[in-house]
This record gives sequence, structure tokens and C-alpha cells, in this order.
Amino acid sequence: MKNKIENSEEVLLAKVEDKKRLANTKNKITYSDFLNEKEQLIIKKNMNLKNYFWFGEKENLDRKVLIFYPEKLDEEIVKRNLEDIISVIRIILPADMKR
Repeated sequence: MKNKIENSEEVLLAKVEDKKRLANTKNKITYSDFLNEKEQLIIKKNMNLKNYFWFGEKENLDRKVLIFYPEKLDEEIVKRNLEDIISVIRIILPADMKR
């Protein structure tokens, strides 16, 4: 069982490392999937993060998205344009499904 847990942590870290590397090599903003609290802790504990922020931190959400941005941008520019970045993963229900 422990081996399976270690493997899932390694896969998570590898996926996040890929997003981090893509932000720098392709000079574009990248983001992770929604991460639960345990996954966030694993990342914070095991990775040296630079040019990133957590989307959902100010809103106190349990699940957050880790956003990486290239060195040519600063965090304020990215946050001002967050609507354009996050709209890709936002789910909007049709009017007839809203309550």
C-alpha cells in the first residue's frame, strides 16, 4: 500500500513539475488541476516553487489550482488577467439547470 501512495505522490509531483517547466520553456501561463489539501501539502513540502500562486487561496477554497507564469511576467499582471486564464476551466450551467 505504501508503495502505491509513494507512486501517486511521484506522479503528482511530476505533473506539477511539467507545468512549471512549460511555463518557463514555452513562455506561457500554465496551471494544475484542482488540488485537494493533501496534494497541496505534498507540493509545498517537496517542490521549490518560483513564479507561481495558488488560485483559491484568498477565497479559502479547499481545492486550489496552482498557476505558474513565465519570468517575463509578474504576479500582479497575471492576477489582473485571471478571468482570461481561469475561464478555460470554469463550468457555466445552462439557464434551465440553475436553481
